[in-house]
Amino acid sequence: MPKDLAPAPLNPSNEDFIALGHTIDEIAAWIDQRGSTCASDRFNMPKLKTWVFNKPQRLLSNNLTTINLTRTECVVLDLLTSSEERVISNGRILMKLNKDPHNYKGLPMCLSRLQAKFKKFTKGDNLLRSVRGRGYCLIQTINTV
Repeated sequence: MPKDLAPAPLNPSNEDFIALGHTIDEIAAWIDQRGSTCASDRFNMPKLKTWVFNKPQRLLSNNLTTINLTRTECVVLDLLTSSEERVISNGRILMKLNKDPHNYKGLPMCLSRLQAKFKKFTKGDNLLRSVRGRGYCLIQTINTV
């Protein structure tokens, strides 16, 4: 490539125009190097992958990963995937688990462990999220078999 057509070096003060004349790899490397200073860089959007929930075998899998589930995790995931409502209340989850809402305090820990297990196998993606004062909802696409 002639020198007069070579792209200009990436310049942080000229962010609006950095894409002109640069490859995506160069731009990605530049963003990694400068760190996340733009709001759009800081958002950790989950990667959209389709997962398959196999209730009889207590497995959650996609084409790359298989995650073994405990009985409790399986019951919770079954409720989250089969419900027509997006957000499932804590009370409804406890009812499905056949636990007394006034005495059972293990639901947040159970869901935290399920979330940690999912993150471990997916390099940081979230499976579900807490909806303050309402309950929990899935943020991954999950099909059941």
